[in-house]
Amino acid sequence: RFPAPGAEGGGAGGKGAVLIDGQPVDYRINHVLKPGQKILLRTPGGGGFGEPGARAPDAAERDRLDGYVEA
Repeated sequence: RFPAPGAEGGGAGGKGAVLIDGQPVDYRINHVLKPGQKILLRTPGGGGFGEPGARAPDAAERDRLDGYVEA
């Protein structure tokens, strides 16, 4: 629910989530799964450090291609 804050101008981290067949669920209650259902556990990410615009352009592009940041 509460993403980790960034430091020195960095953005907040990602929030965690639990999805069953692509639909978010309340992870605090029990769920009975049917055969073939898929669970995705998205762990939260840490906050960024430093101003994003100060990062070298080639390093920022590499992070984007690797899926670390959204375009």
